[in-house]
Order: sequence, then C-alpha cells, then structure tokens
Amino acid sequence: MAITINGTGSITGLTAGGLPDGSVTAADIASGVIPAALSNAEDGTGTDFKFNSGYGSNATAYGCRSWVKFNGDGTPTRLGNGNVSSITDRGPGMYTVHFTTSHPDANYTFAGATSTASNGDPNHIYMDDNTGQTAGSLAVNTARGLDGAIQDARNVYIVTFR
Repeated sequence: MAITINGTGSITGLTAGGLPDGSVTAADIASGVIPAALSNAEDGTGTDFKFNSGYGSNATAYGCRSWVKFNGDGTPTRLGNGNVSSITDRGPGMYTVHFTTSHPDANYTFAGATSTASNGDPNHIYMDDNTGQTAGSLAVNTARGLDGAIQDARNVYIVTFR
C-alpha cells in the first residue's frame, strides 16, 4: 500500500502497525502526531528534514538534487534522469549537465562514473575547472584512464547533492 503525504500535512495509506517495526499506533494517527511530525518535510519553511535510520539519533537528510545516466558517444542522449533538463556536448568527452531546477548556489558536490569508451579504453570523470560549476549546471569531462586524453564515454552517470 502506498503512503502519501499531501501539502496539508495529512497522510493517507498509513495504518496502525503498518510499518515493519509496528511503531505507528492508532493513537498516533488519531491525535495527529504523525502528520505534525512530517509536515516540515514539505512545508517550505526551511526546516531540516531529519530521520533516524537506526544509528541512535536523528540526523538531517541530504537528498540527491539531480541524477542522470546518458550515452556520451556522439550527441549525448539521456537514458534516465531526475532534475536534468538537457546535456550540452562541448566536444569529445566534454559535457555540461543543465538542471531543470537550479541548486540554491554552486556549493554542491557531485559524484560520477563512466563506462569504458567505445574502443574499450577505461575512462574516468572529473569536473572541468575551466568551465566549472554553477547553480544551474555542471561541466564534466571524461578521459582515458591510461593517459588522461579526453574522450567520449559510452555511458556517464552523475548525481549531485546539496
């Protein structure tokens, strides 16, 4: 059963004992404790969304702001994405990922990976310091692992966090 939290803080699809540890009680639902605890997750007031994943304390959750998998051979083709509006091909192995909704600023981090090039060479990915990182886009290059020569990668995987 799907659990839904709407913009007013109400929850549908949640039943007493409905979580694996049975932590939701009928009294929690009836008293409104559960919606009150979760309403800050979507109320836009800037309150941190926190949760306890079994490590002993609540901690702020930092969500993935964007992700993309694209074919980098020739014209980049998105194979799957979230919050990525387009990819610019700046030349062999040089790409700019444009976000649908910009980050608040350029102080985010990214992680990336590549598959091998179409010729079988191993690749790696790095941020292009010359073009850089802005709130609205991220410039990356893929290069041959053997000698650092910039070249296309068959598949490029990128996630950003802020």
